[in-house]
Parts: sequence; C-alpha cells; structure tokens
Amino acid sequence: MIVIFAKILRKIGYSEAAASLLIWSLKRRPDSISIFREYCLNRMTVRDFTGVIDRCEAVTIMPNAEDALKDAASFFLTRASLKNKPNLSVLKSLQNSFQKASSHSKELQEAGEDKEASKVFGKGLNLAGIPNAAIFEWETAFGLLGKNMALGDTPLKSAGEDSKPISKLAVSGMYWSGSGAVYAYLNEFDQVSAVPGELRLWKEGNFSLNSLSQKIKKQVEFRKGLQHFLFTALTGTGAVSNWQEQMAVDYALKAAREDLNGSYAKVCRIFIEEALSVSNKDEFTKTAANFSDSLARIWGAGDNRIVLFDNIIHIGGIEATALFGDAKIICVFRDPRSNFTARWYENPRFHRDVERFITYYRDTVQSFDKEVSRNPAEYRNVLRVSFEQFVHSEEYRNTIADFCGLDLKRRKDGKFFRPLKSKKNTTNYKSFPDQAVIRKIEKELGAYCIDELTGD
Repeated sequence: MIVIFAKILRKIGYSEAAASLLIWSLKRRPDSISIFREYCLNRMTVRDFTGVIDRCEAVTIMPNAEDALKDAASFFLTRASLKNKPNLSVLKSLQNSFQKASSHSKELQEAGEDKEASKVFGKGLNLAGIPNAAIFEWETAFGLLGKNMALGDTPLKSAGEDSKPISKLAVSGMYWSGSGAVYAYLNEFDQVSAVPGELRLWKEGNFSLNSLSQKIKKQVEFRKGLQHFLFTALTGTGAVSNWQEQMAVDYALKAAREDLNGSYAKVCRIFIEEALSVSNKDEFTKTAANFSDSLARIWGAGDNRIVLFDNIIHIGGIEATALFGDAKIICVFRDPRSNFTARWYENPRFHRDVERFITYYRDTVQSFDKEVSRNPAEYRNVLRVSFEQFVHSEEYRNTIADFCGLDLKRRKDGKFFRPLKSKKNTTNYKSFPDQAVIRKIEKELGAYCIDELTGD
C-alpha cells in the first residue's frame, strides 16, 4: 500500500513528499525490494543521482541481503552513474550468488582448471534458475572456451535445427527518435512475431558481436571476448561493470530462464562452436548472421515466419547490420528539437547539454549517411524513415509495410500504435520552457528540422 501511494504522489508531482514516506518505510523495512525500487525510481525522476547511489551502497553493508535486492541495487547503481563509471568495488559487493559463481568459474578456466571451472559454472546456472533442459548445452559452450581447447578443433553439432525460411525485421533508432512507435505499428500485423526487449547482442559494448568481429586475428583476446559474450549477452549470469552490461544481462537472463526446452542454449552453443572455427572477419560475419537466423527461428511464434526485433542496431553503427544477416532494417529519424525535448523529459540519464546533443545528433546522422552511401547495394534493405511523416501519414506507413512485405489486410489497427498520441510528440518542443535552446538547435541543425505543416 505504501509503494502504491508513493507512486501516485510521484506521478502527480509530489516526489519529495513521496521520498520522505519511502525513507521512513525503509528504516522499518530495509530489506523491502518494492520500497527500495520505488525510492530509486523517485530519486531518478528528480535526477537525484547521489541519493540513488547512496541507497544502493547502503545495500552492501546490509547483513544477509537477498539476491533480488542486490540485483535491484546493481541496476540502479549503474543507471545512476551518468559517466558510465560506477564504483566497481561497490558493484562487486552487490554481486549475487550466481554472478560470484560465474566470476569464479572464469578465474578457474583462465588458470587451466577446466574440470573445476565447469563444475562451478554449472552451479552458477542452477543458482540463476536456468532450466535443466538447457544446462548441458551451456556447460558444453563454456567448456569449449577453455585454454586447453585449440581454436578450430571443435566439432560442429547442428543436426535437427529448424531450416524453414525466416524473415527478419529490425527497427533502429538513436535514442527517443520514435522507433518505439514504428515497432508498435509493425507489431499490429498478425504475420509478425515480435521479440520483446532491446537485445544487446549486436550493437554496443565490448561484449557484442560487433566487438567480437574486431578481435578475430587475436586468438587470446577473441577467446576472452567470446567468454565475456557468453556470460553477459547470452546467459546473463555475468557480473557487470556499467549500464550497457546491466541491460545486456537483464535481457539475456530473461531469455535463458524462459528456455524451457533448451533450444536457445543449443543455438548459442552452436554459435560458440562455429565462432571458434572461423579464421577471418568475413567468416565470422557469416557465422553471426546464421546465429541471428537461428535465434529468429526459435523466437518466431507458430507459423509466423517474420520476426521483429527492437533497437538491436544503433543508427550510428549501421554497419553492424551485416552481423544480423539478410533482414529489413527500419531506421527512424526524428526532428532534433522534439528528439532533444523527449530525451530531456523522458530519460533521467540524459545529460541535458545542448551543445553535446547537437554534436551527437549531427555526427550520428552524418555517419549513417556516409556509410549507406558508401555501398548502396549493401544497404538495399535499409529504409530511412521520418518519425514525423510516419505519424502523420497513413499512406507513408503503408509504404513501410510494403517494404517489409506485410499485408495491410492482416493488420489489427490500433492494437499497439496510437497515432494521435504520437502526433502530439512531434511538436513537444513548442512548450519547452527554454526556447533559446530550441532556437539554437534550429540554427545548428536546421537541415534536419521538420516543417510541421508539410512533414518535410
């Protein structure tokens, strides 16, 4: 009841009163996860990052803190660290039981104690709640990364995989650029199976496929990269050191825990095997593309052979599409004025520095344009979409559906996409309190600003 009341107070603008109530409650129930979460959300809303960090650090000195409370503290500690450099000693203290097991298994594997490492790794999987049907596959994948295994000597085991044709769609954005609305629209077609969450496998961080592709020629570094990829982006059982890794383990752990028949683990194990056998970047790209196809097959629902992914590739790193394989990629761009305003109000982590935003926006768009124009044939399946035109024009939306190979008659209009709500967001900058900031964006990024009357 206290959490519900505090949440209502926060949503109607009485965050400080709610915070006082939550602090009082935490003194009486310091181990309450729901109260802890609401307090951190409350402080994030008003950008009191120090308050969040202090509360997370307090968990480290609590006797017998539950794993779930440590997980919540790790999540908010990394999120509140705007420079993406949280206190690593605090994060280590917040490691849950399976993260500690994972870290220990890594150390044992690096020391060449493969048998003991595998035992500890399996213990970590059990502590993490990974289904029994998947344990063998994960243990096999981990064992392949031992220092005593020679690269290229692993036997491939891929028999029995679903080989039915699959089509992949991915919506890409640049943080609050409107890609969520496009994802919602495409999800209204009954031909589509939508994969929930913004999976971190492809696009960013030193644990991604994109990062691995840069390490092929360095065997030791590549093997360690695969190990990090396994723990962070595939099983979600690894320890974290920043916000990107925190998001990655959250999504991966959910996928691993829901893998009741072990099919996800099998696909990941096959990828590890094949990745260890490649000798150059082109081979790795092909292996990653096959891996992407396999994931799409197991996540496709029933007979739906069009699988939709959300924000797995960033517009500024569009070259990573090669790792995703043959797919249609929808890249959503938004008027920089409304983009800045949306990030200001909706993202507590946004730095709110207009100069920095202008540089980021310009560099991201120019990087995208340069890469796509470099080889138009390579990016023939990449479609540039204007968020403003998308929300204002049904005809424009129809062209996107056609590009994706979707049948307009099979769309459940209004199930997820709300055009009236999205239209309001296209001119949100008009009510921004500091119009001098908006004028500066117009001056510096005028070429990307949209005429609200024409949508151009």
